[in-house]
Amino acid sequence: MGLAPSSYELLLNFFQAKSWRLGEVMLQWMQWCQQSFDLVYVQERLVCIGDGIKVPKEAKRQPGLKWMHHSSQNNNKPNRFIGQHFGCIAFVAFCVKSISGDITSGSIT
Repeated sequence: MGLAPSSYELLLNFFQAKSWRLGEVMLQWMQWCQQSFDLVYVQERLVCIGDGIKVPKEAKRQPGLKWMHHSSQNNNKPNRFIGQHFGCIAFVAFCVKSISGDITSGSIT
């Protein structure tokens, strides 16, 4: 991120703060994007793009890890593994701006 090394401890405190909630920050970000960009609508519905990836991890005590199912045509890969799911969603506009990046297990937060 290009921060001074002394800033990283403050950044960790931000993510552990009780003074804000992710849902409220995301709502404010979406409202700002709707006011700032010419977003694409189809039949009065906002067009968004989403993508995600499941990443296997070997550590067992890392935050956000859980058992996941992997449906693959390759028999060399195990069906179940411990890992994280990373997902993102973006509005479609003349330029694309990310609104969320989150470690999730498929549930909407």
